[in-house]
Amino acid sequence: MGTAIYCLAKGHSSFFGYRMLVRRNWSLRRVRKLNPDAQVTFIIFHEGNIGLFHRALISFFSALRIRWVDISEDFQPFSNQDLPADTAILGYSLMCRFQYLQIWKYLTEFDVAVRVDDDCKINSIPLQLAEGQVFQTGFLIVDGHEPTNTSLPKILGPSRIQYWDDLVPYTNVLMTKVSFWMRPDVTAFLKEVGEHDFAVRDRWGDAPVMGLVLRMFADWDAESGVDKLIDYYHDSHRARVSGGELSWIPKKKKGRLRLRLWFDRTLGGRLQQIKLRASRRLGQLR
Repeated sequence: MGTAIYCLAKGHSSFFGYRMLVRRNWSLRRVRKLNPDAQVTFIIFHEGNIGLFHRALISFFSALRIRWVDISEDFQPFSNQDLPADTAILGYSLMCRFQYLQIWKYLTEFDVAVRVDDDCKINSIPLQLAEGQVFQTGFLIVDGHEPTNTSLPKILGPSRIQYWDDLVPYTNVLMTKVSFWMRPDVTAFLKEVGEHDFAVRDRWGDAPVMGLVLRMFADWDAESGVDKLIDYYHDSHRARVSGGELSWIPKKKKGRLRLRLWFDRTLGGRLQQIKLRASRRLGQLR
């Protein structure tokens, strides 16, 4: 059945806005060369706002055969759903819902799905799951999104609240078995969450929802769900995930002394790692 490597890409008015997406795609070409026997399909989902000309340029400069999928019909609230008080986050809310609820219908022909967001540059990632595994990620975070943590647990009731945990997978890069998400019991729960009145209003994130589903239906242990071979750079957070750990990559600034640059890249990154671990213990990481 093969493997799908996918992302949901943002649209830009200028082609230069896709520089990080092209860098992502080039990194995936290297991964593909290291796994020459893998049957891989590259899929980019978009909201109908990446025109044919830009799609052609991205494919050409990425040197990849890309399957482009317009998901604009899925990118709107359901009729019963309340909108966020801040409508500026509506797009992000719909993105989260798409990533845990609606994406699976587009991936039914594949055995394994590998999500690599459009702002991630891959250094290494296995393109297969170990025997018996349904999900792997490169890192775990403590999700501190208060609206999600307040309203989502309330729909679980006393029989399911035991599965709630704010230690969740870092979902900008992940590998998963598609058939797991297509199971009738899993699909029913995803619909219960994704079609809830407050799912969009409170921006229920894909990371806590997917973590919850894995604990409920796959007896997933978060710590063993981390694959230390996954190594990548996440541009939006300026973060490096490697060996199951996360470190911050300081932004380069012109005119800095070499000593200061050395400090930023080494000691500065380690200090950020210490802060991260402290935040995880306190459950305050946002």
